[in-house]
Amino acid sequence: MSVYSFSQLQLFQQCPRKYQYKYVDQIKEKEFESSPDLILGQSVHKVLENLYNNVNVFKIPNLEDVMEDFHNTRNEEMEKATKEKPLQIKGQQTLEDYIRRGEHYVNAYYKKYAPFENIKVIATESMMHFQLDKDGQKKFRGVIDRIDKDGDTFIINDYKTNKNLPPEQKQEYIEQQTLYGL
Repeated sequence: MSVYSFSQLQLFQQCPRKYQYKYVDQIKEKEFESSPDLILGQSVHKVLENLYNNVNVFKIPNLEDVMEDFHNTRNEEMEKATKEKPLQIKGQQTLEDYIRRGEHYVNAYYKKYAPFENIKVIATESMMHFQLDKDGQKKFRGVIDRIDKDGDTFIINDYKTNKNLPPEQKQEYIEQQTLYGL
């Protein structure tokens, strides 16, 4: 049975040969290295997951609590990432720059969506699978950051911490949301 994900589809579109080496030939890549961008993304995702898990039980944290959660989560992620080897920072940014970005993202998000009263959270970090063929030999899998319900409509939320082009304007984001919507 073959199981595909959106990241696999992206890799295939980027470079079919690289996809073949990784997923068909199963050639091992060099050891995975964490990065400040990855730590930032993981930290913001976890903080938003925690926020909405609280919202779902009518316990709405204040901004200070959410910011404290960001710092604690970021420190935990940093500790895990640097347990075996130091973190490699590429370019001109410093760790403090990444912390400021994370603070900005969480702060702006909270202020934009507070007070979180009229939201019905169905799930956070929801693993989904569906068949791509009739025999069930080919499947697609993915993780949806958050699913909300508004009346009869389900809303798929996918958090992005990319500092470049807004994600809703990127073709790969549109493709990912379309697959998740299916």
